[in-house]
Amino acid sequence: ALASLVENWATETASQSQPPVEDTEEAGQLVYQEAGCQGCHGADLEGGVGPALTNIGASLSGELPNPISQEAKAEADYAADPRAFLEAWIRDSSTNYNDGTATGMPPFPESALSADKLQALITFLLAQVE
Repeated sequence: ALASLVENWATETASQSQPPVEDTEEAGQLVYQEAGCQGCHGADLEGGVGPALTNIGASLSGELPNPISQEAKAEADYAADPRAFLEAWIRDSSTNYNDGTATGMPPFPESALSADKLQALITFLLAQVE
């Protein structure tokens, strides 16, 4: 009976909606940590396996570990709307900018990163200008 009670509680808790994440730099920094971004981009955005993100608010960030097939499209999209570019890149860079070939950036679909968390993360990233 106790196991059933705990299982029901866990299922009920998981199904409850979480409060929305504010679209702030501070909330985005927490999302950066929670989503594991620092594993590739470093705790201070200094880079590592993935490129540094310390100046992402000024331009596309440095050299990518794997060149992408649609670099001109990525640059044009970034120039037109950095927020929309980052959303497409974070959601699925291989599909959106590399003809389905892995880029080294893992995809973060809505099931892995909610829309509000993604927007807060992008706000944080775009605030990173040296």
